Amino acid sequence: MRRHEDWLKQAHSDLDAAEDSAGSSHFEWACFQAQQAAEKALKALIISRGVKDGWKFDAIAANVAGI
Repeated sequence: MRRHEDWLKQAHSDLDAAEDSAGSSHFEWACFQAQQAAEKALKALIISRGVKDGWKFDAIAANVAGI
C-alpha cells in the first residue's frame, strides 16, 4: 500500500480549501486549513521514508529533525 500518496492527496485538498477560504476572506479558516495541509504533507514524507506509524504525532516529532 502507498499510504503516503493518500496523505499527500489530502494535503493538496486541504491547501485548495485554504486558498478558497482566503479568497472568500475567511482568513482564520484559511490558516487552519493551510496548517492541516502542511501537517499532512509532512506525514506523507515521513511515511514515504518507511517510518512505522509515521502518521502518529510521536513519529512526526521523532523524525522531523532528520528531514
